[in-house]
Amino acid sequence: MVEVNARDRPALLSGLAGALYESRTIVHSAHIATYGERAVDVFYLTDLAGAKILSPAKVKALQTRLAKAAADPQTERRRAA
Repeated sequence: MVEVNARDRPALLSGLAGALYESRTIVHSAHIATYGERAVDVFYLTDLAGAKILSPAKVKALQTRLAKAAADPQTERRRAA
């Protein structure tokens, strides 16, 4: 199970789905909710063989991709300036 809590914005879910695809996961269940300006998305995942994702390297790669997809582009632009 992975939970993503981020600022809600257009294409957030699309970006998260892309990150899950790139991480070669299978989504068995997704629970999507918004609370004002926040989105809380919970995904129940396995690897392509249907097993739990236990490899520290795979977990870290998944976290990195999801964090990048969840990042607010406006906040990132302000940090770069």
